[in-house]
Formats: sequence, C-alpha cells, structure tokens
Amino acid sequence: VGWSFPGGTPGDCNAWVGLFDASEGDWPSWRARGAYVKFKQIRENRPFGAKSFSAREISTLPDGTYFASVHAGDFFHRGGAAAAAAGPTPDPVAGTGGVPFCVSQRLVVEGGAVRA
Repeated sequence: VGWSFPGGTPGDCNAWVGLFDASEGDWPSWRARGAYVKFKQIRENRPFGAKSFSAREISTLPDGTYFASVHAGDFFHRGGAAAAAAGPTPDPVAGTGGVPFCVSQRLVVEGGAVRA
C-alpha cells in the first residue's frame, strides 16, 4: 500500500496505514472512518513510502472490497497539534462529527488473496 504524508514526519506523528472494509464507508463519502481490519505503523520520517500486508494477513480477511488510508490526527484539513486541539471535523454529509481520511488505494480480496 503506497502512502504519502504532508510534512514528511509520519514517524514523529505516530502515523499508520489502516486497511478498512469499504462496506462500512468508502471514499469520497466523507464519512468518519470505521474500524480498521488491519494496520501497519509508519516508523520512518519521509514524505512517502509503502507498507505491505503479508499473504497470511490477507488470507484472514473475508471476501470483499477494502480501502487503505493514512491516519495521524486530522492532517487532511488542519494538520498537527492544531488539529488535535480542535477535535473532530464535522461530517458535511451526515452532519455528525468525524475525521476525514485520505485514501491511497483500494483492493478486492477473494478466496483469501488480493484480486485487484
């Protein structure tokens, strides 16, 4: 899963790449993210990179469509300490609180393997 991080310091910001069930919310819906099904911590400080989910990790997922996104506060709109202090961003579609997410890619799992 490819990722990019504004400012280039994801390791210092405790950033992580989450893999989410697309049936619980997908881009560009602007819904607050649901619970992740898998995640990988980004420990390095650089503006972009990639994280891999192993065949064993993928094989435990039910068939379906998933999306990957990067999380570390609310850097999508405000970023850094200001975002943490401001709290969740209101959801303009549902009218509820939630933190928008940046999606890097989506994939389809069938029979315990990535199809697309």
